[in-house]
Amino acid sequence: MQKLISCQDQIQCADEKDGIILVSTKSELRIYEDNKLKTFFKTGQEALQVKIHDYYYALFSDKLVKYDNSTYTTAFNIQANAFDIDTFTGFITDTSIQIYDEELILEYPIKYRGVAIKFNPNKPDQFIYGLVNGTIQIMNINMEIVHSIYYPGILYSLDWNAGLIGVIIDQKWLIYDYKQNTPIHSDNINGSLFKFNKNRSGMFCILSPNKLYLYSSGYTRVPNTFNVKNSKFLTWENELKVCHTRFVSLVQ
Repeated sequence: MQKLISCQDQIQCADEKDGIILVSTKSELRIYEDNKLKTFFKTGQEALQVKIHDYYYALFSDKLVKYDNSTYTTAFNIQANAFDIDTFTGFITDTSIQIYDEELILEYPIKYRGVAIKFNPNKPDQFIYGLVNGTIQIMNINMEIVHSIYYPGILYSLDWNAGLIGVIIDQKWLIYDYKQNTPIHSDNINGSLFKFNKNRSGMFCILSPNKLYLYSSGYTRVPNTFNVKNSKFLTWENELKVCHTRFVSLVQ
């Protein structure tokens, strides 16, 4: 693996888009371009999640903050566990799912803790969310359930790309066509995070506590694995990047 970025403080979460990398440490939000530090903001706290959209967004324990290259504003005061943003902005809180646009606030109660929320990259008026009890549902922005998937177990991670839903539940990963209630592919790996290649839906990777597994088209595991520790995915657009404790590396 090739080291791209080094941080003095521990990396908590990160995102990448079009070669720009957004990194949250325990006290700063750092923006890198061409693997060089472009600017940074003192936050005094770590972000739960960050995302690059039209601006740079960081979800903290009590608010979502929007940054450009020189200033920042509080976009929402909210206590949320996860968020996503596209045409709309969606949050999972301890008790509800909340969807916002400039004029609309919609809320849907939930019983179990939410794991993730993601808008459909092809239909921004639809989103998927996963709950820790293994429930996965697709809804539209009117809070109508379009489709439900349930698999007994604890849901750890989900991703969505080109009609395929990838999840990690207990000690296995599963891929669903979102119109089917049964998995079309699965494998027994004790993973913690699932990530599709954004440009090639048949390719994905699984991060376990100590190893990174790659899968090629046809859901075939690539023979070589990568030894990783205390790591998390960054992105997989054209290149797969992984966050380690204090640096970002390119998986080659």
